[in-house]
Amino acid sequence: MGFLKYNVINVNGIVQPVTLCDFLKIIKIWLIQTIHLKKHQFSFKLGTLMKTLYLVRHAKSSWDNPGLKDINRPLSKRGKNDAPKMGKLLKNQNEFADLIITSPAKRTLRTASKIAKEIDYPAKKIIIDDRLYMADHNDFFAVISKVNKSVERLMIVSHNFGLTIFANTLTGSDIINIPTAGIVRIDFEITKWKEIKDTTGRLIFFEYPKKNLDGI
Repeated sequence: MGFLKYNVINVNGIVQPVTLCDFLKIIKIWLIQTIHLKKHQFSFKLGTLMKTLYLVRHAKSSWDNPGLKDINRPLSKRGKNDAPKMGKLLKNQNEFADLIITSPAKRTLRTASKIAKEIDYPAKKIIIDDRLYMADHNDFFAVISKVNKSVERLMIVSHNFGLTIFANTLTGSDIINIPTAGIVRIDFEITKWKEIKDTTGRLIFFEYPKKNLDGI
């Protein structure tokens, strides 16, 4: 039976006789490759459920009035220019947010508002969360884990040094400092925000107004 001949077309388009055993081997290889491809395609479809996190440090703040409480310090002239500049950068790269959550500080709220305007996110939908004011590792996790799973792209606007440490914690990166108005994008292969853990994120980009220059 193994000596029965079957005709197949090889990769060069030439008809070539093979035995039944060889023919069955060819079918087996084809099936394995097809199943592998289907798994890859299915995995790719699952990838569309990926979550994207933008960590944004507030733009440069003003120290003109030393009597102001820290939480009330406004943006400086440079900060007012940098925030929309970074928003335009995001829009030009087709980046957007389904939800923006910010610290209650005046400088973070103004940064969030200016970026939101550039990426066509309604300012009235910006959420203020007190836990993001000078947040640490645990505060960030607490805020993010409660975000609805329907949100695919989340933007957090907060402060250093907690923001830089958190970005490194999520990605295993060694960013020394996220400068003012700096933005880090991190992707996660998860379906729910509560599933994020240390070093499970993938750093996609790290942008800031004076990129390739010293941090602020």
